[in-house]
Amino acid sequence: MIRMLWPIIFLFAQHAVAAPEPVGQVAYMSGVLTAQQPGGNIRVLAPKSDVFSEDTLRSEDDTFGLVKFTDGGKVTLRPNSVLSIRQYMFDKGKPANDNVVFDLVKGGMRSVSGLIGKRGDHDAYKIKTVTATIGIRGSDGDTMDCVSSSGGLCANVAQGVYHATYRGAYIMYNEKGSQLVNAGEFGYVKDQFSPPVLLPRDPGFSTVPIPPAAVTANPQDAKPSGGGQCVIK
Repeated sequence: MIRMLWPIIFLFAQHAVAAPEPVGQVAYMSGVLTAQQPGGNIRVLAPKSDVFSEDTLRSEDDTFGLVKFTDGGKVTLRPNSVLSIRQYMFDKGKPANDNVVFDLVKGGMRSVSGLIGKRGDHDAYKIKTVTATIGIRGSDGDTMDCVSSSGGLCANVAQGVYHATYRGAYIMYNEKGSQLVNAGEFGYVKDQFSPPVLLPRDPGFSTVPIPPAAVTANPQDAKPSGGGQCVIK
């Protein structure tokens, strides 16, 4: 009888090992926020829902969604945005292995860095966009893709990717060059064939602000709505 049970026990053990660890949790949301693994079902998120590496997050109209990550970093999605967590590696005891890569596919995001990028490799935190890659240096800033988006900030500016730094510094770079964007400065990349440049003034971030709660909230303060998340088959 014991021999017959070993294959079942082995399968359960394999399942337990394969179960992914969450990399973050929803700390605030207004409206509809969803997540999807590659080839997987769409999960409708709620406050305190877990998010995982390789999730693609989508915010609908009028939705702001804040995710706090295990390293203490935060990302806030603006309405009508798509963000892919391409890679996320964080182990408190292994700073050399830190790595996070976000793909901003559409719309805008506010990023507040955690331990990744502050310890070990300073180039371990990257935001990929259609025109350039943005590196973070212990920072707080806004990134907006106005190539695939047209509303909000993008309604009155030229096509391209914009970035505002509020604290610390970011670096925007592609094959044509690089540009450091310090606190109080605004960066812009027209396309992948143009180098990043600094703008003389705010292109419009201050006119389309993110609600304070969508930047500062913590998961423990979030109020679950409906008891968690549901899955769309």
